[in-house]
Amino acid sequence: MLEFILDLIRRHIFIAMALPFAIVLTGHLLTAHDFNDENAVSQIATLMHKQDENSGGRVQSFTQIANQMNDKIHSIMPLANDD
Repeated sequence: MLEFILDLIRRHIFIAMALPFAIVLTGHLLTAHDFNDENAVSQIATLMHKQDENSGGRVQSFTQIANQMNDKIHSIMPLANDD
């Protein structure tokens, strides 16, 4: 049990020490292209077309995706005002 706890502590220390390096590395890898709005739109369109291919020709709008997520959240955590 003591070895298990010490192993967990070692892992957490390693992660805490490695996290700043990961943040710096990620920041250096980002380019102006990553912050371009047109690039974001094209990436989202690509993802939606992949979803289209996987779902048998049906592309969902962002509203449909948001409504499905909202329904799932409400099914897990119903509001007190819902009847």
